[in-house]
Amino acid sequence: MRKDILYYLSHPYTTCGDPATNQHAAQLIESELKLKYGMSVINPIILPLGGDNETAMGKCRILYEACDAVIFCDNWNKSSGCRAEHKWTVEDQKPKYRYRNGELLEMNDYQEYLDSVLDPRD
Repeated sequence: MRKDILYYLSHPYTTCGDPATNQHAAQLIESELKLKYGMSVINPIILPLGGDNETAMGKCRILYEACDAVIFCDNWNKSSGCRAEHKWTVEDQKPKYRYRNGELLEMNDYQEYLDSVLDPRD
C-alpha cells in the first residue's frame, strides 16, 4: 500500500450495529491501518458531522474529495452511506480496497459483484 496518499475509510454507521459500536470498530481499523501499513486515513464516522443523513453525507463527500483512495469495510454493501461512497468511487475512478479480517486487498469487480449478490438487505 502506498504511504504517500490519503485514504478514506468507508464503514457503516447505523447499519449492522449501533453508532457507538461501529465508531469503535472503525477506530480500531483506522489504528491498525496506520500501524500495520503506515497509512494516512480519514475516518468520517468518528467525526462530529451532525445533522440529518443528507447533511452528514454532504460533509462526508467533502472529506472523500480530499482523499486519493477508499477502503471499504465489512458490511459496506448493507449501508446506504457506504453504497453512496462506493458510487462516488466508481464515478471518480479512485482506487478501491477491501478491509476484511485484518487484511487489506484491492477491490475488484468480482468482489463487488459478490458483495452485491450476498447482500441480505431484504
